[in-house]
Amino acid sequence: MSIYSDTVNGVLFLRPGHDVDFEVGKEIRDRLAIATNDGVFHVIIDFSLATLVSAATLRIILDAANRIQRHRGCIVVTGASPQFGSLLAISDVLKIVPAFALIAEGQAHLQTFMSERNATLTGEEDEPDN
Repeated sequence: MSIYSDTVNGVLFLRPGHDVDFEVGKEIRDRLAIATNDGVFHVIIDFSLATLVSAATLRIILDAANRIQRHRGCIVVTGASPQFGSLLAISDVLKIVPAFALIAEGQAHLQTFMSERNATLTGEEDEPDN
């Protein structure tokens, strides 16, 4: 197994253990598919142990993000190398998949996203301060 995977409180966490080639990208795709089939639509993919990430993996992340967004979910990327971070920026992926340096930042973003989504679904809105 080349990817650490865990689901806690409805959030799937994936961390490849090394550089992400096409085969590891397919493993990410398969794990994301299993998670979405199980109703998990909030994902953190941490690339802090990978220096290189294949372009095919970028396509896999984009496809998964589009699928997850249809279910009102969110994927975030953390720990991207400078090279992968540049690829994310150049390809406009950051418009769809937020990226953060630290896992804690990605978790905070997902918590805020989930809270706002739940407030919208329950019809709650923030009251203005008087």
